Amino acid sequence: MLKIKYIPQPFVPCPKGSHVAVIVDATEPASIKGKFGVKKQFRFILEIDQVAPSKKRFTVSSAPMSLSYHEKSSLRKFTEDVLGRSLTDKELAEGVDPEMLIGKACNIIVKHVPNADKTKTYANIVFLEGLADKSPTLWQSQYERIEDREGYSRPRTEEEELNEMETDAREVEATF
Repeated sequence: MLKIKYIPQPFVPCPKGSHVAVIVDATEPASIKGKFGVKKQFRFILEIDQVAPSKKRFTVSSAPMSLSYHEKSSLRKFTEDVLGRSLTDKELAEGVDPEMLIGKACNIIVKHVPNADKTKTYANIVFLEGLADKSPTLWQSQYERIEDREGYSRPRTEEEELNEMETDAREVEATF
């Protein structure tokens, strides 16, 4: 019989300070309830140039971002900071895929912020600046994208959920 031991290890947040990082993932949008109601939001995952005690590189996530490229949105600011330029009117009119940022290198500054009761420490990105477009791949990433992980299933879209509800309603009507 196989015995597997669990040896708890304390969570070690991304170190504070200045780092070179690569954007390695964008999470699936999730419905998040905030002070202005429910919004679909996602985060970028960045891998930094330091190795954690787990022997993998540290990762840090961006603040949650709404699915909007409005001129005051955090997604637009993040995208333009990484690219080192403003998005063009043409890009905005045609639509911009946030996943185009995956693989882009940047400089970041991370600050540690404790939660209210000081039992946890969060690593927050307080500054981000893209590196030149021609920057080479800095390292072979050890990060496995969430969508590539075994057992992952993409969340259903609102349209898929509505279609399923309509199908269920038709099936109920057919039984009467």
